[in-house]
Amino acid sequence: MKSAIVKTGDIKNNIRILQSLVQRAGFKDRIDYASIAKGIPTAFLPLLHFLLTEYSVELSKYLLDNGFEFFSKNDLRFIEETFKVLRKIFNYKPTISIDQFFTVGFSERKVILTCDLARICIDKNKELTRYLGIVCAIN
Repeated sequence: MKSAIVKTGDIKNNIRILQSLVQRAGFKDRIDYASIAKGIPTAFLPLLHFLLTEYSVELSKYLLDNGFEFFSKNDLRFIEETFKVLRKIFNYKPTISIDQFFTVGFSERKVILTCDLARICIDKNKELTRYLGIVCAIN
């Protein structure tokens, strides 16, 4: 999957897109957009945790069934697992490395990564719930 946001250099607009996507996904906690704009890694972690573990029971189960587990991991292991899921399950190549993710900076690349993950999770959840609806209707 290619990034839906291909333009860098417009961090404010990309943050607005991020706001819209996390709201659409139902993220209720406070988001520190000032830290996100600076590229502080810990500002992104709650969003990524939410998308992969809390957003959808079906998605979480799907990832677990495919051998990916996100609980009881430190931040480094969590991001390593996130990048593996993006590459192996969703055929998505992050535009930053894990080392860059944990470096202050690279804010726009981190915003784009988070936006893309949100879109991927939303789309996969739709696919899974549609499939479950069909299976339930057949049974």
